[in-house]
Amino acid sequence: MTGDFNGDGKADLAGVNSAGAIYYTTNLTTWYNIPGTLSHLVAGDFNGDGKADLAGVNSKGAIYYTTNLTTWHNIPGTLSRLVAGDFNGDGKADLAGLNSAGAIYYTTNLTSWYNIPGALSSTGDRRLQRRRQSRPGRRQQQRRHLLHHQLFRLDSNLRPVIWACRGY
Repeated sequence: MTGDFNGDGKADLAGVNSAGAIYYTTNLTTWYNIPGTLSHLVAGDFNGDGKADLAGVNSKGAIYYTTNLTTWHNIPGTLSRLVAGDFNGDGKADLAGLNSAGAIYYTTNLTSWYNIPGALSSTGDRRLQRRRQSRPGRRQQQRRHLLHHQLFRLDSNLRPVIWACRGY
C-alpha cells in the first residue's frame, strides 16, 4: 500500500510479509520493520498531521493502528477486512471493515464501532460482494463506495504481491 509516511510529499510503501511482519520504506531502498504482526494493513491520516498512518488486523481479527510507525494501539472488536477513508468529512481518516459474518462496521473516533445495515462477503479473488440488498441512504452508499481499495502484501523476500478489493 502507499502513503506519505514521512510528510515529504512523496508516496512511500508499506506492507506485511507472509509471516505477518510489517515493513515500510520512505526511500524505496531500505525497508524498516514495525514491531508486531498483522495479516491485513491499510493507510490513512488518522490524527490529521498530514502524514499517513497505518492500521490493520491480526490473524485473530484484533484491530490496531499506529500514528508514529512504532507503537500500536488496539481498537476493541474483531474484523477480518479493513479499509480507511474520511467518512465524516473532518479531514482525518476513519476505518471501516467486515467481521467474519460479513457485517459492516465503521469508526470515526478509533474507539467505537457502528454497524452499517447489510452484509458483504470476501471471495477468494478478494472482491467484496453484496449478499443482502437494502435501500441505503446517501451516507451508506458513500461508505460502501469507499470499500474500493487497492492492496498489496510483501512476500517473504519483501517483494510486493498485489491484489484488488472491489466493493459493490
